[in-house]
Amino acid sequence: MRGGWQRRWAVAWLVAVGACASRGQSVKPDEMGAGQHRQEAQQERQAAAKLEEHAPRVDLEPPVEPPMHTSTPKYAYDPADWHTQQAERLRAHARQHERAAKSLERFEKAECRDIPPSVRAACPLFGPLTKLEDLPNGVRATFAPGTRVDLITAHMRCHFAYAQSRGFDEVLACPLYLRGIEIIRASDPDAVDIVSTDPRVASAIHERSREEASFLRHRTP
Repeated sequence: MRGGWQRRWAVAWLVAVGACASRGQSVKPDEMGAGQHRQEAQQERQAAAKLEEHAPRVDLEPPVEPPMHTSTPKYAYDPADWHTQQAERLRAHARQHERAAKSLERFEKAECRDIPPSVRAACPLFGPLTKLEDLPNGVRATFAPGTRVDLITAHMRCHFAYAQSRGFDEVLACPLYLRGIEIIRASDPDAVDIVSTDPRVASAIHERSREEASFLRHRTP
């Protein structure tokens, strides 16, 4: 009896692992870091293999007459069985996680193509900032004339891509770097906009930018 209960608990756990896959939820790259996506993919592949252990198998080579069948029988999991179908959903969801991980890594590689890995983790401060003003969807950072705003923007985008590919776990020193932001050159050649189409993210940008501006005003030269 104990073994039966253990098997039922094991199946229940596997169902819980694959719940989002069975509901058909798609994977978004910025939900987590690349490493976390790969970990989820591995867990779902392992759960799929465990589910198939409970699935019935069908004989691919029916017996022949006379019964002198000497070759090794070939079997496959019954494609109509619930365990087999759930296992395939899990594997499909795992492939989505793998694609999401690769997408994050490609994004970082593209945004950081001219910035060495040793620099990507460094939080890019605003540098010679002269003004930090609110926009309806974020903030605009204006720099002193003559500042290489193109280089600052490139570093900011690279750092955001670096943070996103790691699930934003290593950017506590960069309060403006949030999921769902965009870093774009403003119409003013001396300015950069940090914006979001999500009103909640835009509100967080406003709040955190005021904290950052206060930090910059009081920072020791």
